[in-house]
Amino acid sequence: MIYWMVLLFSLNVIFIAIQLSKKRLTSHIKNNIAFLSVINIASSILTWLDFQILSIILTGIIFVINYTLITLILNKSSELKNLK
Repeated sequence: MIYWMVLLFSLNVIFIAIQLSKKRLTSHIKNNIAFLSVINIASSILTWLDFQILSIILTGIIFVINYTLITLILNKSSELKNLK
């Protein structure tokens, strides 16, 4: 179980790093990403406290939220640039 947790956490961190390096994001978006990262760290602490199933579910949900939010935000910003 802990391998899944480490895998999901690593994917999440890699995804956030890639998205942050791609474009300049506003401070509001960076705050949201930081908040989701803090929840990610909390889920890894839950793993050490033997709440592994809950932690894996939480991390998976956070990964999906990160992916959809950042993708939507980046798509909107590119659409706005195209309108200008």
